[in-house]
Amino acid sequence: MRRLAVLVGSILAVTLVSAASAQGPVTIQLNEANKSGVSGEAILTDAGNNQTKVEFFMITAPVGAIEPANVNAGQCGSSLGAVAFKLGNVQYDTLTATVNAPIASLQTGGLAINVAASATDATSVACGAIPAIGGASAAAPAAAAAAPA
Repeated sequence: MRRLAVLVGSILAVTLVSAASAQGPVTIQLNEANKSGVSGEAILTDAGNNQTKVEFFMITAPVGAIEPANVNAGQCGSSLGAVAFKLGNVQYDTLTATVNAPIASLQTGGLAINVAASATDATSVACGAIPAIGGASAAAPAAAAAAPA
């Protein structure tokens, strides 16, 4: 009977650890910046293999716009910092990219998703903070490349 109790306890512990480490999608509202009229959302999803899938759905982007999107250090507005991960160009209101970093490493509270006006105009047109998960610090990860999917 004791072996059964230990076995059931072990199975329960493994199940709880697996459930706690599973990361569901994180939706980030991309709010208008600099009176651009552009807004939308980005959804971060655990892609496995220490990668994160980022999907953009722009609601009010100008027709035909090609807008570069990045994960930046800092927060939207005057504290927006350097590019941490290049994501690619939002075209026809969408973009799907893969970041070579686990989703939890993006949830430090020190990163934001930024969409720029064009390849030649870095003015922010939409931006949203990536929320921190419990116990995370505000340190941004080292810059790395992202591969558009």
